[in-house]
Amino acid sequence: MVNGITSNNFNQTGDWVEYTINAPVRDEYYVTYFIATPVNNTAIELVIDGTTVVTTSVPNNGSWNQFAELKVSQKINISAGQHKVRLIGAGTNSGKWEWNLDRFELTNTSNGSKSLIVADESELSISVIPNPVQDSFTVSGLVSGVKYNYAIIDFSGKILISNAIDTESNFVEGVNNLSTGIYFMQISDTENGFKKIVKICKK
Repeated sequence: MVNGITSNNFNQTGDWVEYTINAPVRDEYYVTYFIATPVNNTAIELVIDGTTVVTTSVPNNGSWNQFAELKVSQKINISAGQHKVRLIGAGTNSGKWEWNLDRFELTNTSNGSKSLIVADESELSISVIPNPVQDSFTVSGLVSGVKYNYAIIDFSGKILISNAIDTESNFVEGVNNLSTGIYFMQISDTENGFKKIVKICKK
């Protein structure tokens, strides 16, 4: 925890963190990191499914814990579906220190430029029960007493349903009007900045 934010920190050159993402569509994506470093000559290498895609220099912003937005100028191609994304400390700092990372975002360049926000898998193990869903479902793995909101999003990035999750039962209802298919549910805790994407199947 850094300033109340769960982050990947104490990174040195060669250290890495790995995420699983689900890209809703095949497209070109912009990459944005929320990152901090008080040292020079640091960099972050983005690897998708074992292939290096882009390496970006991380500017010194004078802090380990004041996360700054870093937009990568190069767009990257990602096919639809699940991928492994690895972020590696790849700078040339003489002390081998790199950066602290809050999170990163992938934003597709079409379909209204909707963002798919990827949370660290180590934060919470969240699932939907049952899945496939019919009229309602329960969200498992949320922290008791925390207020969460949810949004159900289709493959084009359009928000179809959004509301608060019941804090006592973690129960979500009112999805009976959704057509049969696959959707993404973004769960967010607005007080702490937590966001998580869960894939749901409507039958």
